[in-house]
Order: sequence, then C-alpha cells, then structure tokens
Amino acid sequence: MTGPAESTSQPATFSRSTWVAAGLLAALLGLAAGLSAWRPSLYYTLSQEDGFVEWATVWAFLLAALGHARVARAHRGLARTYGFLLGLFCFAVAMEEISWGQRLFGFQPPSYFLEHNAQQELNWHNQVEDATRKLLLQGVILAYGVGLALLPRMRGGWALVKPLADRLGVVPPAAPLAIGFLAASLVYGAYPFRFAGEWVELTLGMGLLLGVWGGFGAALRVLAVAVLLGVLTPPGLAALRPSDPLAEQHARDELAALHADWRQGRLRTECGVHRRLFHLVEEEGFDELRDGVFTALPHLPAERGRFFLDPWEQPYWVMDRCHDDGTRRIRVYSFGANRRRDSTHEEVRDDDVVETILEWVAPTDE
Repeated sequence: MTGPAESTSQPATFSRSTWVAAGLLAALLGLAAGLSAWRPSLYYTLSQEDGFVEWATVWAFLLAALGHARVARAHRGLARTYGFLLGLFCFAVAMEEISWGQRLFGFQPPSYFLEHNAQQELNWHNQVEDATRKLLLQGVILAYGVGLALLPRMRGGWALVKPLADRLGVVPPAAPLAIGFLAASLVYGAYPFRFAGEWVELTLGMGLLLGVWGGFGAALRVLAVAVLLGVLTPPGLAALRPSDPLAEQHARDELAALHADWRQGRLRTECGVHRRLFHLVEEEGFDELRDGVFTALPHLPAERGRFFLDPWEQPYWVMDRCHDDGTRRIRVYSFGANRRRDSTHEEVRDDDVVETILEWVAPTDE
C-alpha cells in the first residue's frame, strides 16, 4: 500500500484506475436498484442489519479511518487536523453503524436509548429526526465527495483556499469520484427503492476509503478487503455465537405469552404493520399489554418486560401481512441467538424464533 500524498492539498492524479473507482461507486447503486427490482429476496437479505451491506459499510469506514490516521501521522502540528478529524468521523460512523457493539456482544443499552432511540439501540444518529439526518448526510456527501473533489479544478476558487488547505493538511479526493458521490446524493434524495439509505451509506464509506488510500491501485485493493470482510463477517459471527437452549426456550415462552395477550385483546394490529413491539405499544396506546401474560412471566426481568426485549436483549417484532387474495398472517418474532433477522416476509429461516398469532388462508374455489 502506498503512503499519503507528498503534497497534502494537491488533487490526486487521474488514471484508468481512478475512473474505475468512480464507476464502482455508481455501479454499486445500480446493483442495489437491480437487485431490489429483480431479486427482492436476495436484496432484502443483503440489506438487513448485520448483513453484508451493514458490515461492508462498517469495514469501509474503519479502513477509511485507518487511512486518514496515516495521513495525520505523516504530518506535524496543525497539518494533522484534517486527517485526524476525518479519521475520527469515519471511526464514529463505523461504531454508530454497529451501535457501539450492542448487537455484536448482546448487551442491554441504557434505558434512555431503549425509550428514545428509534431502533432501541445504543447510537445517537437514530435519535435525530429523519429530515435532519437526511440533510446532514446529504451535506457530507456533497461537501466532501462533490465540492472538495471539484474545487481544485476551479482555479480561482482553489487559489483562495489552498493556503488554508495546506495548513490543515487537506487532501482532496480525485475529481472523478464526484460522479459516484453525486449519484449517491441523487439516490438518497429520491429514495427510489427500500433500504436505499443503507446502500448510500455504503457508497459514502467506500468513497471515503477510495479518497484517502494513496494511489488508486492500492485503494482498490483496500476496497476489495472491505467487500470481502463484509461478506465473511455475518456468517463468521453466526458461527461464533453459541446456541443457548435456555434462552431459546425463554424466547418461545415469551412469544407464546404475547400470543395469549393478543387473544385477550391486549395487543392489536392491522395489515401492513412490521414494527418493534415497544414502539407499537407506545404509539398505539396498548398500555394494557404491560399488565398481561408476557410481563407476568416469572423468569422475565422487569427491564426486558418494560421494553419488550428478547433474551438476547434485542427488540421483539410484530409483523402483520395481508395479501390481495385475502390471506393474512400475523407473527411476533425474535432475531434469535445470532441477533439478526434471517427470515423473509414469507419464510422462517435459521435461528429466528417465531410465534404465529394468526394464519388465515383464503379458501380456493374447487
């Protein structure tokens, strides 16, 4: 791997691999669009928490953080500022993406995050309103990936900021990368398919990685490492997490108790619902569920009962699916020991623990 550029504020030279890297960013979003349209089941699996997209994003940001740390280390004094701050940003994004290890290690976050975080996870970005979070991410993509990449090609504007850029150790990404970043911005703004934001975050992480790792041949090799680690991490973690028969039995007992609460009218749902149980209870006002069969289970700790968490400290979910032919299925479920959703809307997979509350199939005319 090559080291940081000698002159901190000079834009990277263009080469064939530079344009290849830019094309890869745009192609990644095209791949997401194609899979969502023609292979929705595969797309759904890849896009889930603790799936390929999330872990490739984490590794891309971590390797980008390492690259920016190398840039900072290669300089002295104030010239370390840019590399240090951008490296810190990349590291924080990676940790936020995995909720600072919550799902990785299966610990219960503080009550504040369980109550106020949109995903009941130990992170800050999911407590920001969607519109604000979208605006901030758009700002990062356009400022770094488009503005900073193209500014050195605007001679008048660059002449004004170059002295400050040199002083802070700023390394602009190569201009061709602006193509991929602009595509990411447009996709994020239009949101043309489900989970588009997850793929845009992956594109941003890979763009930051490509923008810092010296020559683009080296950058592409680091990018390949991030992709490979993204592929290997989910099955690797699943293999390392041992089964826990007692926890699995507790999960089945708790789901059966929620089934009983549903039969008694403490839990209600409607077609199209697919939500964390805690948020459904809070927003729909199903307070009677807090005094039902589920919360009365003798083995259930009060905090887990209050926030409707499974034995692995992850949220229980409710899914209500109706089809045009009248078929309806209502399920409550847990991600199981591997702490990630493996099942699809139609099929229970791997170690997910599922209780079917209602399954009604429309009669056929025979």
